[in-house]
Amino acid sequence: MEISKLESQLYKLASSVETLGEEHAIAKGEYENIKDLSKDILASMMMEEDVRASSKTSEAKLERLARCSKGWVKHREGLFNARTKFLQVDAKLIALKLMHESIRSILSVEKEKMKMI
Repeated sequence: MEISKLESQLYKLASSVETLGEEHAIAKGEYENIKDLSKDILASMMMEEDVRASSKTSEAKLERLARCSKGWVKHREGLFNARTKFLQVDAKLIALKLMHESIRSILSVEKEKMKMI
């Protein structure tokens, strides 16, 4: 394979890795933000359940009620979707990096062959 073609592929892959790296950072940030908010959201829902309760309700029961609420289920779905997106982008980024390294290795071998000729 021609060295110039390999170098061109390497340059394109490096650019793709950079672009996907930015997408990766955004997806990871979104996932971690939603994950970090989980305790706050649960506490808020527990407080809402406590206000609705007519009598003194145990902390455990408030938590169970909050975790069964539509809002909590929606939050968990959002967390699942964010994690899925993050993992998909992560897998693509790893694949691109491996491809980049493979072409870089092939390029090094081709350059060494040229020195021997």
